[in-house]
Amino acid sequence: MPNSKSNSWKYGLAGGFSAFSTHAVLVPLDVIKTRIQIYPQQYQNGTLSTLKTIARNEGLAALTLGFSSTAIGYFLQGSMKFGLFEVIKSSIMNSSLIGGKERVMGRGGDLSYLQFPIYITSSAMAEACATVVLCPWEAIRIKTVNQPLKYGNVNVFKGLKMIAVEEGLLNGYFRGLIPILAKQVPYTCVQLTCFSYTTEFFYGNFLPNRLGMKKQDLTTTQQLNLSVGAGILAGMVSSLASHPADTLLSLVNKPGEQRNIFQIMKDIGFKGVWRGVVPRCLMVSFLSAGMFLVYDSSKLALGLQTTGG
Repeated sequence: MPNSKSNSWKYGLAGGFSAFSTHAVLVPLDVIKTRIQIYPQQYQNGTLSTLKTIARNEGLAALTLGFSSTAIGYFLQGSMKFGLFEVIKSSIMNSSLIGGKERVMGRGGDLSYLQFPIYITSSAMAEACATVVLCPWEAIRIKTVNQPLKYGNVNVFKGLKMIAVEEGLLNGYFRGLIPILAKQVPYTCVQLTCFSYTTEFFYGNFLPNRLGMKKQDLTTTQQLNLSVGAGILAGMVSSLASHPADTLLSLVNKPGEQRNIFQIMKDIGFKGVWRGVVPRCLMVSFLSAGMFLVYDSSKLALGLQTTGG
């Protein structure tokens, strides 16, 4: 298997392209989800009703609000997320304390019990760094969706400047850092761990033990189909793990909002943090499936293998 450190730019490029392309395509669902979270009284009849209301009152173009900030922000976030995950994971497994991937991945491995904590640690560290980069872009995205008259007709860089002038860099860009960390870190930990476990189990256990085959016996299409299936599963689980924090992130960026996240949690209660969970679960499942499909396809194009095995 190619060395993760020497190929870190390839993992980063593949991750950036996969995150950018899939998040950009699903911007309309993200607009709907954000509106339901912030204006529950106005959009209380579900996903389809919200779609019709936005299209009728604001036009179909309103469903593309935040496209630029989403595309830029998630390209940068995806690059760091996947690139650092592979580098950190490889560094830990190949450290003198571990002694190589084979000892962890069950191929003669007496340290297989370390697989889960290594995945969790690597993904958490990678996402924490990626989230700091994403935060300003997520702030302008939410403001564009919720204040279209003010931010919808200016380019994303002018919008960022407006936020900095009116609210200051720290408060304007990083006011939502705690909730976005609380959203993104569990999301990525669950997503990457679930996806990695699923592909490793299939290629390392199910395929040889049940079917008597190796990964190399599968066609590229079959390997990518597995990436899609594992991506759907990872998306469903990770969306549930991170949804409460996603709701808080949207509310803390609501126009005129003065409450901190703890006051918001107290006011909306347990039920309130699950607003918009259905459209987000759908969005994240499709997003995750598409993201890992593009990620593994991009890895193949860059001379790497698909994930797992």
